[in-house]
Amino acid sequence: MEVKVNEIAKHQHEVEVTLKYDEIKPEIDDAYKKERAKISVDGFRKGKVPLHLIKKFYGESIEYKASESISNKKFWDIVESDNLKPVSTPQLMDIDFVKGEKLFFKVRYEVKPILELKDYKNLVIEKPVFKVKDEDIENEITKILKAHATFEEAEKVEDANCRITVDLQRIKEDGTEFEGSRSENMIVDLSEPTVNEEIKNNSIGKSVGEQFKFTFVDEHMHGEEAHREEYIYNTEIKKIEKIVFPETNEELVKKISNNQATEFDQFKQQMQNILKGMVRQPMRNASHASSSDGVTPRVYGYSLMDVMRNRSLTSALILYWTGELPGNEF
Repeated sequence: MEVKVNEIAKHQHEVEVTLKYDEIKPEIDDAYKKERAKISVDGFRKGKVPLHLIKKFYGESIEYKASESISNKKFWDIVESDNLKPVSTPQLMDIDFVKGEKLFFKVRYEVKPILELKDYKNLVIEKPVFKVKDEDIENEITKILKAHATFEEAEKVEDANCRITVDLQRIKEDGTEFEGSRSENMIVDLSEPTVNEEIKNNSIGKSVGEQFKFTFVDEHMHGEEAHREEYIYNTEIKKIEKIVFPETNEELVKKISNNQATEFDQFKQQMQNILKGMVRQPMRNASHASSSDGVTPRVYGYSLMDVMRNRSLTSALILYWTGELPGNEF
């Protein structure tokens, strides 16, 4: 067996392995035994087909299939014997199996890079400052209230404070339909910031039963090549519902604040104070040293900043007040 380890980059290595057919013949023979037990041929019971017939009819597929599992096993044998230390899932980059002659394969994997420690003393580090804007507070409050909203059926889309149920049909530029590209009873919340702007703009003023068009452009990379595709949809409105926000009474405020506030202005002020305090001063049960970036405080083992960024302000508030991270949003 010939083994060659190449350094593709400081963090990436590639191993090339060449084995003679005789070196993998025991594994090939085992593959035949396993497959023989599953194969049946007219005139022979299952598992009793002569080996020479199996090789004649199925030999090539059996051996090619076995070459992949052999490559995987041999790679990990080399990892152990040569003390390779992959830190990522290895990728089979190439395999060349010639029946009766050889097996060649190439595997790429990542390793821990060797880092040269530079002079880090007396460096000036700028501490990031997270500023809480009024609009951030208002957006989160809207999200919280919306979770408790009700819906009233309407005949017309008056504004973006609606959700609509629609049937979508992808069409070509000449208006003909793409076969198999239809979706029915799709619910679209027009108040969500992620909704296509054309859907919002083109649906306003429309009534149940009316149609409108919108365009969606998909841009992504295929390797190093940019790919762009335009989708045109014809949309029929099946149902319109107006979003009715709840009254911010004491009962609701207690519910959304986990009994930490009774008046809406009090709840809003508490959110502002807590968020601003997250970056101004250490909080209870907080440890700067245990945070992932060394700056953001942690509460009950969680980074409040991470919770807020990755989930929502609401989750961060619940964690701060109760010490528990909610499984779901309100």
